[in-house]
Amino acid sequence: MRRYINIVLCALCTMLCCSCELLSSMPIPVFYFSSDVEVTAKTTSATIVTERPYVKMSGVEIEDAIISLEYGECSKSGELMGSLSEKNSYKTLADNMISFSIKKLSDNTNYVAYVVITTSNYGKRLSDPIYFKTERDNSSDDGDDDGTDDGGNDDDGGNDDGGNDDEEEVVSVDVAAPTVDFNSDGDMEISVSDVLVQINNKSTSTFDIYAQYRKSTASSWTKCSLTKSGDTYYGSVAASKLSEDTEYEVRVKITAGSDNEVFYSPVAYITTPKTEPTYGDTSAIAGTWHLFSWRGEEPPFDVYLDIEEGGCITLYQRIESRSWSIYESVADFEDGIISGVYTDGVTWGASYSVSLDNDTMTWVSTNDTSDISIYERSELPDITDYVTTRSFDAERFL
Repeated sequence: MRRYINIVLCALCTMLCCSCELLSSMPIPVFYFSSDVEVTAKTTSATIVTERPYVKMSGVEIEDAIISLEYGECSKSGELMGSLSEKNSYKTLADNMISFSIKKLSDNTNYVAYVVITTSNYGKRLSDPIYFKTERDNSSDDGDDDGTDDGGNDDDGGNDDGGNDDEEEVVSVDVAAPTVDFNSDGDMEISVSDVLVQINNKSTSTFDIYAQYRKSTASSWTKCSLTKSGDTYYGSVAASKLSEDTEYEVRVKITAGSDNEVFYSPVAYITTPKTEPTYGDTSAIAGTWHLFSWRGEEPPFDVYLDIEEGGCITLYQRIESRSWSIYESVADFEDGIISGVYTDGVTWGASYSVSLDNDTMTWVSTNDTSDISIYERSELPDITDYVTTRSFDAERFL
């Protein structure tokens, strides 16, 4: 019984140690908020300027982090007096600084604010509290003293834009999910039409727009510029920047308004095509061939090639054992150069320059010109003892 308990305890300890090692090896997101904050408070508005916050994972900044500001009234001791309001837009300044503009505040009131970073994978983090107090509104204290001076200007006062200083700018954006497809070269083509941006219910063409894309398993986005033609914006991502047979997310990002408010379209999903093997025209060298000379000598092993017209090549070899190993390939033969990929995904060790002289065929490696293989037309041997090899470690003649 004691031996059984010891075994169980050892197993539990091993599991705990493995769990601790796994947790310690997991990357941890790092959220950065600057302690350098400048607040300018007036009677019914305030401006908060700080260095742009960010979050990094393994030293790389997460691009989809959303920056905002939350604020609310508080007591003199800093205790929140109600719920927090949210400001989702900010203005980008020089030297990586940003500015939040808050309006419609109460005069002579204590407030607390927090800079916020929100990420899809790691939730929301708040900065240290930022305390400020709005100024007292003294405009009505001595208004009767100057009534005769301003009385004649009541109409002007009524039209004074000063009363609208605190009117908040309302930005609205209507943008659908982008249309995404692939062209014949495998490039990802992105388009979005009928984008409507309004400021205080009036359409505007003054805004920034571009697309973003990422693998569905990734956390950060990559920017893709868009060009307008008519009512549609177009962009493309080169196939070389994409992974095959992989799902991608694509969205449109729009920045508009004096406070540079940010808006996103719904996300579009698309999977890159899987590259199919290229079948070359090998009709000129089709047939069955036996290797009789390698690097100027008779080879100490057996190699046969069965080449079909459509580019399929079967390699028969007896190199490391008495049993035959069989490998199937897909070859591309163009301008006298042949290259291939085995059906298990392994690329040939080299490409070869091929020349044909009646029933003799010579292959010269493009990597090593001393690697010369000479084949002669021959029937395939009677292969009864063979292995269809799938091992990546096995030595392959091609």
